[in-house]
Amino acid sequence: MSGNTLAIGLIHFISVSSSLPTQYSQDVILTREYRLQVGYPSSDPVDPNEPRRAVALVVEDETETREVIAAAVENYGFRVVQAGDGIQAYRQFEREKPSIVISDIYLPYTNGIVLMNKIKVRAPRLPIILITGYSHYRQLLQGSRFPPDGFLAKPFTVDELYTTMNRVLGVSSESGFNSTIQR
Repeated sequence: MSGNTLAIGLIHFISVSSSLPTQYSQDVILTREYRLQVGYPSSDPVDPNEPRRAVALVVEDETETREVIAAAVENYGFRVVQAGDGIQAYRQFEREKPSIVISDIYLPYTNGIVLMNKIKVRAPRLPIILITGYSHYRQLLQGSRFPPDGFLAKPFTVDELYTTMNRVLGVSSESGFNSTIQR
C-alpha cells in the first residue's frame, strides 16, 4: 500500500493524542493526506442561508469501516447519513432522499442486493455502489433485478472510492463535485 492511500479495512492504527480532552465528538474528518483526525463540534450556530449539501447514505454493518467510509464521503462534499443494517438503511433512504448510496452486500436483516433492488424500484436513477470483501459477488448479483452502478472490493483505497463515485455521478475528476443543492 502506498503512503497516499488508506485501505478502508485497515483502520485500527488510528491514534489519538493523550493531550485531547476526555470529552470529544465522534465526528471523524479525513484530510486530503488521508489522516484521520478527531473533529470537535463548532460553537458557531448553523446559518439557515447556507446552501444545503447533497446527502449520501453509507450502509455498512462494521461500525469502524462505516465511519471511515462516511468520513471519506463527507470529505468529498456530501452530508452523510449512516445505517448499520438493511432495514435501517431503507428507512434512511425514505427519510433522507440521498443522492448516492454506498452499501456493503452482506448486512444484517436485509442484504445489500435486496436493499439495492428495493431502492431502485422507487428511484431507478439513484446511483448505488456496492462493496464487499467476498470474491463471489458476481454470483450473488445474478438474481438481481438491477445491476449496481458501481462496485468496490474490500479493501479499497479512498482514491478508488472517489474514482468510483465520480464515475457513477458523471463527474470528471478535473471539475470536481459540487455537493450543494440549489434552492
